Amino acid sequence: MDLGDVARAFSAYAERILDGEVEKEGGSLRRVLNLFYPEPFTVLEIAEIVRDVVRDVSGTLGFLRLGRLISPRESIEYIVSRRLGKETG
Repeated sequence: MDLGDVARAFSAYAERILDGEVEKEGGSLRRVLNLFYPEPFTVLEIAEIVRDVVRDVSGTLGFLRLGRLISPRESIEYIVSRRLGKETG
């Protein structure tokens, strides 16, 4: 679900409360509403979606004169080695 979907659902529910369409007995939280995208995704599928959506950043790197970015693998290896070094050292 997108954050925009959550905002629209919240607004619609608030509007129904204000219009008197939600029972007042038991409080407005008496009813629990579940809202989710009809198709579940795994973490791997989400990662693949992100990979497919991300655009080529070479133009941005050239404009900012950064050369190259540190890969996620390098970053994680660095973090893990630092944490392990602090725990053992």
